[in-house]
Amino acid sequence: MKKHLAIPFLLLLLLAALILIIPRVAVRTQEAPPDPPAESNTEETEESEDVYVLSLKDELAGDYVLTALFSDGQRLSEEELAPLRERGIPLGLTLREDGTVTLAIFDTVTEMEANIDAMFFSGGGQAFPFFYQDGVLTVWDSGSRAVFKKAD
Repeated sequence: MKKHLAIPFLLLLLLAALILIIPRVAVRTQEAPPDPPAESNTEETEESEDVYVLSLKDELAGDYVLTALFSDGQRLSEEELAPLRERGIPLGLTLREDGTVTLAIFDTVTEMEANIDAMFFSGGGQAFPFFYQDGVLTVWDSGSRAVFKKAD
């Protein structure tokens, strides 16, 4: 008689397991998000704002003044360099549209060439990498860094 009870008990246990497991295993599907509304042609109804972007070569050209100098733990800030410029001591860089660069620091004037694509200045057999953003030009030289701001 125990055999007659064992089979229904096993079937009941199997049914309970399936009822508990199937909802967790079953794949749940979600509706796809709705398609975005079709864009209307707003050019006719609104005035578009023209944005002019200069090439890096055109944007770089100009005169720059030295605003900071970092070298071997020493730092010269804008406040320390301003009195030197006021006394007529040259602390600047001129980058021309033809790619030539003139660096005038104190009594030293150095002529260089700019490679805008590779972002470095070369002169005297050396290459000086630079970075430019928002009118600020930073030039590196083996352990030192000079920061120039575009003159107005």
